[in-house]
Amino acid sequence: MLNSTKEKYRKNAKGFVMKYIGGETFSDTLLINALINAAPDYTAKSYNNLKGTLAFFLKEEKRDELADKVWGLKNHTVKKDYCKKRKKKKKTINVTDRKSIASAIENKKDPSLIAAYILALHLGSRPSEMQHIRQTSDNTFQILGSKKSKSGSRGLDRDVRVHDDLCTHIIWAIKEIKKDTISRVQDRFNYLMKQVFKRKKLKPTIYTLRHQFCSELKSSKTCVLETAYLMGHQSTRTMENYGYANAGSGNIRIRANCSIATIKTVVRDTQKARNEKRISRIQNLKQLNLTSS
Repeated sequence: MLNSTKEKYRKNAKGFVMKYIGGETFSDTLLINALINAAPDYTAKSYNNLKGTLAFFLKEEKRDELADKVWGLKNHTVKKDYCKKRKKKKKTINVTDRKSIASAIENKKDPSLIAAYILALHLGSRPSEMQHIRQTSDNTFQILGSKKSKSGSRGLDRDVRVHDDLCTHIIWAIKEIKKDTISRVQDRFNYLMKQVFKRKKLKPTIYTLRHQFCSELKSSKTCVLETAYLMGHQSTRTMENYGYANAGSGNIRIRANCSIATIKTVVRDTQKARNEKRISRIQNLKQLNLTSS
């Protein structure tokens, strides 16, 4: 857990105690009653988050028994959740659909749409990053990450090298995308996709092109660390949510403009760590089975 997250939990826990109890010192019964009385002010999800926050705070204060009581508290007076289900997103584009999208954009004769299409599909750029790409040399570019946190624990800038035949298109797209507003480009793209794919429930978006970019990386058997880097992720775990290896053709004309050793300093290989834990868990189970038999 990040130190910033821990500090946030401490602050929220102290805030609850001061609001519903009125002092920093409290008994077990007083805190449980405060939680029950406060329940109607929370939804089920936020109430669970509150219990987790208080349990963390109590364990830090060496009050483990109370922390377990808080975490196990069941209260049915919380507000009902009316959260809408997350809309499914289209993550892949087959060859036929890609041709349809390219043809529709070309017929529309909208330079901004063409530029967004190029930058998302060939650089994997987020829409919010498209106006922050700059050329550093003949065929190298720097993409400034838009999801960076102040502490630097999330998101990263990436230096990339593209194939010569793609370079001129990227240079043109960088100049063209700066002439428009990204939100308007996204709206026009979404409207165009509704016209092209009238019968499909899931319509492609600019983010779908980014997903397809990751599919191409995975199908080309690009190193997991380099794939995460090119996607602008500090962890290989985040990259797993994008694209599918069997949905790409392996046609990649972009590489990281730095060594794997450099990438390792900014990208965490959490996939490797999880695999090691699974292997050790399986080995422990095998040993237990052998000893029990």
